[in-house]
Amino acid sequence: MHILYWLRWNIIGSLKLNDNFEQFEQKEGFTLLELLCVIVVLSLLFTFSLQVFGSGLMDYYYIWSEVQRVYAFFREARQKAIMTQLESEIYFYPRKNKLVMNSGKQKEAALTLKNGIYFEKESISFGSTEQANFKPLGTGQNGNLILKSDSGLKYKITVYGLTGRVRYERKN
Repeated sequence: MHILYWLRWNIIGSLKLNDNFEQFEQKEGFTLLELLCVIVVLSLLFTFSLQVFGSGLMDYYYIWSEVQRVYAFFREARQKAIMTQLESEIYFYPRKNKLVMNSGKQKEAALTLKNGIYFEKESISFGSTEQANFKPLGTGQNGNLILKSDSGLKYKITVYGLTGRVRYERKN
């Protein structure tokens, strides 16, 4: 039995025994082998946790990046209305998952949503038409729309008419 203790502690190196198998010196700290074991165990746990939780996290960032694109599109329409002193409109095409911006009389830009992100058709509420307007003074038309993903995540983008500000928030 003493030989097993002696072998165990001498291989690890944290406990030294004299010839009578009595403890006479104990080192403090960790050995390289102990640290390597801890690193291996932690890396395995991290790898498995990414597989379990990673898919939901990726869905969240996927729709969040698309909300950022739509948000920037609305802000750009407002800025163009102010800079050009012409009214800007954003037209919604829910079946094509597309937004088109017109400034003045010309078609300026289009934004198509990525696969897996959709407009909630019944949630587009900018008056009676499917378009948002921004005036040269920076004001806009009250309204909101909801973007949803295949995984069920939803974001609401709101335009406040009096100030023309655009905001977004998570719905669920």
